[in-house]
Amino acid sequence: MATVITTVGPTIQAGKTDRPTNTHDPSSFFSITHAAGRIDIMLTKITQESGIPLFGYDFIGIVDRGTNLIEIKPTTLCNLRCEYCYANVGSYDRDFEVELDYLLSGIKQVIKYKNIYDIEAHVDPYGECMVYPRIFDLFHSLSREERIERVSLQTNGTLLDNEKIDKLAASGVDQLNITLNGFDDAMLKHLSGRQDYNKQTVIDAFDRVLEAGMDLVITPVWFFNYNDNDIIQIIKFFKKMNENIEDGSYGTRLRLGIQNYLVYKTGRRLSKVHQHQFGYFYKRLRQLESRFGIKLLLGPLDFNIHPAPELLPPPVLRDIETTREKTEGLAVEVMVMTPGRTGSEYLGAIDGWGIKIVNFSSRTVESVVRIPLENIKVKRGGLITAWLE
Repeated sequence: MATVITTVGPTIQAGKTDRPTNTHDPSSFFSITHAAGRIDIMLTKITQESGIPLFGYDFIGIVDRGTNLIEIKPTTLCNLRCEYCYANVGSYDRDFEVELDYLLSGIKQVIKYKNIYDIEAHVDPYGECMVYPRIFDLFHSLSREERIERVSLQTNGTLLDNEKIDKLAASGVDQLNITLNGFDDAMLKHLSGRQDYNKQTVIDAFDRVLEAGMDLVITPVWFFNYNDNDIIQIIKFFKKMNENIEDGSYGTRLRLGIQNYLVYKTGRRLSKVHQHQFGYFYKRLRQLESRFGIKLLLGPLDFNIHPAPELLPPPVLRDIETTREKTEGLAVEVMVMTPGRTGSEYLGAIDGWGIKIVNFSSRTVESVVRIPLENIKVKRGGLITAWLE
């Protein structure tokens, strides 16, 4: 057994963990139809036996940000390769997929901890949820949980058809968030990274979702000075959808949630398109609200999202940010579970909680690495990143 915490200076108490003999790599090759055609990818299956935690990573597993909404990320696979993807999906050395029973065990853990009865389970992967092979089984299981009140998902919509939409409704899905960034075919093909992108598939899905009794949120991304006219056209399209309904409106069952384009260090970015601060974004939305007479500024309360107990990391990691000045000279031993999405990334663990390790050095990464606490960043939701120098 190896102590989790080691020190450069004084000794402090910590838990213990088994030291693996070598880094685990439960990967295999898998074929998928991708933006580049039919390709083979390296796919890592996260199972109970793998020992890879479900909490702590931003891109896979389960994220609890201290509200009644839990984010479920079962896969990193995607059928598109969007030019603006904040997560750089489709460019990984290897992808990840969580085995269903293991994923459900983690979901049961977090909803039991929250102990409330209005949880929303939101399936929002770093990828496309409809690629997940057991997606309908996942939704069916979520809808049967007593503490889960709503089941929702984020999708690019390109893999939907009438049969799948009806099956989603039968599986207990309450809401679909579907992205459509405009109507210009050339622009959409460029944005999605696919020359066979078919906007009509996405548009046809809108009415079918509502007819099947589910809520719909249309979620275009606003790229300022790039798709401004398309945003206007989407607003007009949205208003016409409401006007064509027999009773005059779907009410809150149909909403338009325009997203602000943001640039991330690790993501892809559009050439000559710049992000804008949220103050400017909200100002522009208010102008459009006045112009078209519809609600565009949506917040947590519009979706009944509220604070709730949060499943937290182990104590040794929980208080790093608030006691950083006291951590000088302390280091933590992290088990390295498997290589990550890129050559410099690894998935680590402490006491069953995940730590994303980024290797900025040329050192060889062993099965256990010793990382100074000052090199560990804890973000909201218990998302933890550590770096080796």
